[in-house]
Amino acid sequence: MERLTLARAVTLALERNTELSLARGEQGRAAAQEREALGLALPDLTLTGRYQREGKNPELEFFGQRFRLKPDESYAVNAELNQYLYSGAVSAGWRAAQRATAAAGLGLEAARQDAIAQVAQRFYLALYAREVIRAHEEAVAQLEEHLKDSREREAVGLNTSYDTLRFESRLAEARPELLAARNDYARVSLALLDLAGLDPLAQVEFDGALPLDSRGAPLDEAVAAALARRPELAAAGERVEVADRIADATASEQLPSVQAFARYSASNNPGLGDVNQWLDDWNVGLKLEMNLFDGRERSSRLERRRVEARMERDRREAARRRVVIETREAHDELARAAQFVRSQEKSVEYAQETYRIALAAREEGMVTQLELLDAQLALTRARINYHRSLYERAVAGLKLRRAMGVMDENVE
Repeated sequence: MERLTLARAVTLALERNTELSLARGEQGRAAAQEREALGLALPDLTLTGRYQREGKNPELEFFGQRFRLKPDESYAVNAELNQYLYSGAVSAGWRAAQRATAAAGLGLEAARQDAIAQVAQRFYLALYAREVIRAHEEAVAQLEEHLKDSREREAVGLNTSYDTLRFESRLAEARPELLAARNDYARVSLALLDLAGLDPLAQVEFDGALPLDSRGAPLDEAVAAALARRPELAAAGERVEVADRIADATASEQLPSVQAFARYSASNNPGLGDVNQWLDDWNVGLKLEMNLFDGRERSSRLERRRVEARMERDRREAARRRVVIETREAHDELARAAQFVRSQEKSVEYAQETYRIALAAREEGMVTQLELLDAQLALTRARINYHRSLYERAVAGLKLRRAMGVMDENVE
């Protein structure tokens, strides 16, 4: 049976998570678009060659010599170099592509943190489900002992059949509860195996325990960290820059662009001379382009781009508010969960002591069968609630770290 730790589960999930794979693909696409945009700013060199053979070209005779107006075979080679000297649209487009690549990288980081938090939460849930099983197993074992003792007491006249029946009834209730807890554990385990990309039929034992502490941070520090480090917020800022650069590129389309060019061509003599003679020519120059009127197409496109830039700013502000709200909620949830843990620690202590006293008093005949059952049931519930409080505090700690943007593989 394989022992699966939380660190191992996180590592496997990061290797096989679908959302992470899609985020990596998005980053690769953005990087390719950036290289494409850079290519527009670099020189463009084109080389072409041509070969052509023609048959049955007419022949002429002149002063006793025969010749063709066109050779049967013709060759040509052309080379052309173009380089933008100034184009606001090209430079702004390249800067926009750089920002888009940065935004995609931040999106990948956000997906990575989401995957870690999701795996850790499922792992904690599996550990909690395991503790619930242990609590129910202990309760069933105690009830079986009580039932055996009650039957022995009944045989010597110290108990009534009603007392024994109460233990039998409670044991009949406890066994389905144990079965339900095992089913919950199996379901949670299967979901975690799927998340980690493991064989659903694999026999796995989860190695670890619910953390006994979950460190938080003062609210003002948590909010400051979230605003500074949250990848989604940084990505929203990059998307604002992308929108601004695209608007700049669209505005620059209305300005002149200057391009240098150089051309060279060579071909065999197509005229009346020697067909094996090669002729070449070249030219260099500058080209100025400027659109004077396009029916308001570009101005309308520029207006649309500026509206999109304002919308991205609104989205960034909305993202900032969501980050602050999420951090506040996670901080408050962690504080409440910590209080819940402290209260359940006391509840377990009280339930254990109450059960111990009831058990001892039962030996002396000082408490009823019902009182002992109530004490045993209260102890089982207290143990389950205690581990549930540990689970909720651990999850609240995960949520706070995720809200602050500091989720990493070193999760406890």
